[in-house]
Amino acid sequence: MTLTDKLQALYSSNGCLLATNFYNFETLSGVMAAASELQQPIILQVTKGSIDYLGLSMAVSMAKSALAGHEAGGWLHLDHAESYDLIARCLDAGFDSVMIDYSERPFHENVVMTKKVVKLAEQYNANVEAELGYVAKLGQTKAKLGFTEPEEARQFVYDTGVHALAVAIGSAHGFYTETPKLDLERLSAIKEATKIPLVLHGGSGIPANVLQESIQRGICKINLATEIKDTFMRNLKRLLSESDEIDLRKVFPPATQAVSALVKEKLETVAGDYTLEDFPAVPKYDVHTHANIPDGRLVEFSKSDNFKLLSINLIAPGFPPLEEQLAISVAHLGDYRGDFAFACNFPVNDWEHEDWAASTIARIEQARAAGAVAVKVWKNIGMELRDTSGKFIMIDHPRFDPIMAHLVRHQIPLIGHLGEPRNCWLPLEEMTVSSDRSYFSDYPQYHMFLHPSFPSYEEQIAARDRLLAKFPQLRFVGAHLASLEWSVDELAKRLDAYPNMMVDTAERICHLQHQAVSDWQHVRDFFMAYQDRIMYGTDIVDDGSEESESFRQRINTIRKRHWQFFTTTGLMEAPKVTGAFRGMGLPRSVVDKIYRINAEKTYFA
Repeated sequence: MTLTDKLQALYSSNGCLLATNFYNFETLSGVMAAASELQQPIILQVTKGSIDYLGLSMAVSMAKSALAGHEAGGWLHLDHAESYDLIARCLDAGFDSVMIDYSERPFHENVVMTKKVVKLAEQYNANVEAELGYVAKLGQTKAKLGFTEPEEARQFVYDTGVHALAVAIGSAHGFYTETPKLDLERLSAIKEATKIPLVLHGGSGIPANVLQESIQRGICKINLATEIKDTFMRNLKRLLSESDEIDLRKVFPPATQAVSALVKEKLETVAGDYTLEDFPAVPKYDVHTHANIPDGRLVEFSKSDNFKLLSINLIAPGFPPLEEQLAISVAHLGDYRGDFAFACNFPVNDWEHEDWAASTIARIEQARAAGAVAVKVWKNIGMELRDTSGKFIMIDHPRFDPIMAHLVRHQIPLIGHLGEPRNCWLPLEEMTVSSDRSYFSDYPQYHMFLHPSFPSYEEQIAARDRLLAKFPQLRFVGAHLASLEWSVDELAKRLDAYPNMMVDTAERICHLQHQAVSDWQHVRDFFMAYQDRIMYGTDIVDDGSEESESFRQRINTIRKRHWQFFTTTGLMEAPKVTGAFRGMGLPRSVVDKIYRINAEKTYFA
């Protein structure tokens, strides 16, 4: 997509791009690290001064190389050019966009030159930005500032055909001595008059809420330059004052990381929070599914909503034999590499055999060689498995120790579905969500209320906790909110106690919604506090029994409802929950962690 098309799309949706200047490899790396982490599109900018410093071919090569692997999209822009010849050279060199800045010239000269640049840029299908009004540059007095007049802007756009217009509404290049007061009413009038994407220069130092309001009123591109230079140099000077280090490879990274943190903050401000409409476009992972048939429709349907999958092999009622699941997963991995991953499982029926641990480790390694990224243990340990005397075997039994030690040694994630929701120990009519009533009606063998001689809920949780205490370095993922779905406080205690523990939300979001009915703020506070430890999962199973279009619509509906819960703040209802509740309205950065970043770190690195 050309930058012109992107800006026009953002104009239609009240969206915005961040445009960041870079000055060397280090500042470029900092910018791109932030954009990559947040999966946000980015505009890279250079001025004549940077081109003189880096050389034109070097500047282009650096930017194009940095953007080449950036899936979210990016463009190279020439900032504040006053020379037609420089613009022509940059377009020849591969720039996607140029700015002709004749804003300090008379209106007629500005029109003539801008029109000339627009005509030149047509040959390259490049974007052209111009400036009307006076935005003080570094070293210039802000007293000279002259605001953009809406009617003059209308005429300018009509006469030049320019694609984007930088406006003067109270911002200035460089730092402010006091909080700037942008004329937002003027901005709205300019938007109405011009009907093209508008640009805000002097974005450094403007409060986030003001930037966001300006986006709603027509700003589609916000420039960031001074703060990048300042952040890099302040951190570099501090490091040099504290150290005699002369290795540049050790001196520069902290300053680069500071730039990255700055740009990440600005990107989050510019991007704003997600809406329901963003659902299909945002890259996401569902880390708890079961693709149990050779047909890859679950992967395909998920891809259409921008989901990548982790499919979990499992010995469970209604599932194919474990070897068949493994073969299906390996085939999907070959067909959908990059969009699909799987976790393996192992049988425990012969757990008392002398060589069981060794053979299980060998099975795990065979599955890993075939592509498995994690190992799953299920509730049959603790709810079905017994020794010869009839005593239930829990997950912290010494027979499992060699396997756990192997997982720790090789940093293999263990997904644990141990125990069940606390509802499992209640009569059906006292269960808090309808999905538990349905499940335990269908599978009475797992309804512990009917089996009072089996291990209690507390015993199940205690056994899991003892395992994590025994193996503190184990990369453990508590499936289904670690069977602590009923209380965010209890779950928080375990996340605090076991730093290597993550959780997925599979089939337990309804329990969070149930808690939100009565204490919305408490649930939201939990997400904010533990945003680095939670991964989105659904427990969707494809066993081939449902007609394809019905299946596609069902999983889309489930996932969109979950997205609504995480991203919006309106009052909503869910089929499994009694009562209305508000959506969490989580910030974009938190949603990205829950839906993507945490999964990438845990399974997809």
